[in-house]
Amino acid sequence: MDVTATQAQRNAATPSSESATQTAQADFETFIKLLTAQMRHQDPLEPLNSTEFVAQLASFSSVEQQIATNQKLDTLAAALSGSDQTMAAQWLGRSVLAEGAAHFSDTPITAHFDTASSRGAKFIVRDTSGAVVFESALTDGTKSFDWDGSTPLGPTAPDGRYVFERETVLEDGTTRIDQAKHYQTVEEVRFLAGEVMLHTSADAVIALEDVTAIRNEG
Repeated sequence: MDVTATQAQRNAATPSSESATQTAQADFETFIKLLTAQMRHQDPLEPLNSTEFVAQLASFSSVEQQIATNQKLDTLAAALSGSDQTMAAQWLGRSVLAEGAAHFSDTPITAHFDTASSRGAKFIVRDTSGAVVFESALTDGTKSFDWDGSTPLGPTAPDGRYVFERETVLEDGTTRIDQAKHYQTVEEVRFLAGEVMLHTSADAVIALEDVTAIRNEG
């Protein structure tokens, strides 16, 4: 994983908080200058009303607290950024279960379904053009299928990306298509628009929230 690039992306997300702190600091300094000038040039015969002075001191305190809060938020954001980096490193090399096209390369792939298959269901493999390259009846109650690259014509399917589906004909005659999931190894972790994205061995980019299982290889 390109740590430098990742860090740069994380840093790019922090200018707003830094800008807010700088703005508050500038407002604070301006307030002090105005208050000092007001006290220096006030009419000795009509000095600043005590109530007004207390109100301005309260404003002074409010601005000061805002600056302190922004600084603490900046510190917290930096800490969370470091936490994200640590978490991201832990995903590398792990296998995650998610939907999407699988990359076949002479090694059997296991397709997983969230629910058990019902009677009459079929397992279907499609290539990237949508053409069916393999199909097989599924045993009632099964939740997975191992595809070894077999095709109806005999030769093993060429290396490439394939989508796994389960086709079920319902009682009302309509057809339901369920997308299968498969395990794929995380090769890179990216931070895009505030989201953690996993780049996998299937040449796919998966949102962290779309992962339904994780396991160690070996």
